[in-house]
Amino acid sequence: MPSISSYKRRLLALMWVSVALCASRLSAQEIIAKSITGQHIEGTLSAWNTQGVTLLQAGATTTIASSDLLNVKLATASDSAVIPADYLQLGDGTRIPVTSFQVSAGTATVSTPLASEPLSIPTARIRLVEFAIPVSLDWRAELESNNSSSDLLAVFKKETSAIDFLAGVVNDITDSEVSFTWEGETLAVKRTKLAGIAYYHAQQEELPEPTCWIRLLGEIKIPVARIEHAGDHLEVFTTAGMELNLPLDKFLEADFSLGKLSQLSDMTPLKQRWTPLIAIPSPSKKAASFGLPRRDVSYAGLPLTLFWPNASDPTQGTLQTYEKGLALRSRTELEYRIPKSMRRFTAIAGIDPETLAQGTAALTIETDGEVVFEQMIDGSQPPVEIALEVAGKQSLKIFVDYGENLDLGDRLHLVEAQFTK
Repeated sequence: MPSISSYKRRLLALMWVSVALCASRLSAQEIIAKSITGQHIEGTLSAWNTQGVTLLQAGATTTIASSDLLNVKLATASDSAVIPADYLQLGDGTRIPVTSFQVSAGTATVSTPLASEPLSIPTARIRLVEFAIPVSLDWRAELESNNSSSDLLAVFKKETSAIDFLAGVVNDITDSEVSFTWEGETLAVKRTKLAGIAYYHAQQEELPEPTCWIRLLGEIKIPVARIEHAGDHLEVFTTAGMELNLPLDKFLEADFSLGKLSQLSDMTPLKQRWTPLIAIPSPSKKAASFGLPRRDVSYAGLPLTLFWPNASDPTQGTLQTYEKGLALRSRTELEYRIPKSMRRFTAIAGIDPETLAQGTAALTIETDGEVVFEQMIDGSQPPVEIALEVAGKQSLKIFVDYGENLDLGDRLHLVEAQFTK
């Protein structure tokens, strides 16, 4: 009778093989490409290679060069269930599912649904092996904080549903056992007792920067060096030289933003100051921080949102959520150093939907002391899209001042605020 782990591996393999039967449905799959200018282009995938992406729109094709891309996403994300699986993490950030993992003489033989043949990978490139365990434990986060200078076994204790870590040296690995040297003694540890294995490396191999990062369902991440669209899948070479076939049915996103984009909410301002309408007593540190900018959340601690009214009926519309941006109050002054080689600054400014009825704020943006944007942001009006040329400039200043209602509802959301090449 096959073991439970063997059954899981077979089930995972069958799930991924079934992807090949979905080609006719995938051919009509819509994707959205976002360029570094902020333009969103939606269409059917026609071609994709290392040089760029081509979309079909109403019988015509549009090609966007990889150098001009920020990301590519599915127009409609899949909600397919992901079967618990074993995973492999490499030092370059690759994370893939595996159906078989063995090690002999410092080389791992890895079977994955993403490759037609087993892969040979030096253990010097392997960071972590994760085995599916029957409970949800965030042991990976604990492993990240471990400062051990040895290999580690993450041992799962069924009785207490806890994870213990053993430091030593990982040797050969078979389907059933791990040879592990611990305190001078070599042990044969059953794989069924393990949640994972972490390899220690004093130095990581230097690899080229990826063209993009691809994410698939199941927290799969691939740093891509070369890519080619082939029907219902993408043929890719990773930065470490692995050849993989990525099914479009599991595709979530390709991120091309590395080195092309700097999010304002991820940057530390050169200067930051908030001046309240009524002076605050100097000992009150908590009150003094009340109106300071918030990064990637609103002043209520919630995700940043903007309300986009319908053209036909402004009282109706769409509430859109944004992952990145700043929440700002009047009077806030911010100054940033513009990253070298960045040419544009883009953002969307609008009043926090919670204070639309009374919210107004005056927004001014300067580059190198010159006013390049100045407008009243009014909650009764649609959000304002901002696009500024900043090539050759060194500093960018943002000033939010009082609107018609002074500090009443003056909560401004500056979302998707970013520098791009």
